[in-house]
Amino acid sequence: MNGVELELGDELAELRDSGDLLGDVGAMRERLVLAMVNTAAACLRERVCEDADLLDGAMIFAAGFAPFRGGPCRYARVRGLDDVRRALDGLAATHGARFAPDPDLELLAGGE
Repeated sequence: MNGVELELGDELAELRDSGDLLGDVGAMRERLVLAMVNTAAACLRERVCEDADLLDGAMIFAAGFAPFRGGPCRYARVRGLDDVRRALDGLAATHGARFAPDPDLELLAGGE
């Protein structure tokens, strides 16, 4: 690439070497969605956004979160906050602390 070497992380290098660059698409989707859900909790905790409904609207209209899911807060409520926390704990154990559940994950419940 124009003489520029890209440095891949270990996981990406393994995928490249295996010939399966997509890897497990379902697992990839899970990591992406749960990272957004976890970040939504951090935004509410840090008062970046005043409530869960407003945050969901922003994620749908500005960031492209799937409208039929209702935004990351609604997604977490429908899936169940306990299940979201367990899934994030599992991802943190496998992929590192960046997936550790936000301490205020229950803020995603909003006014319910």
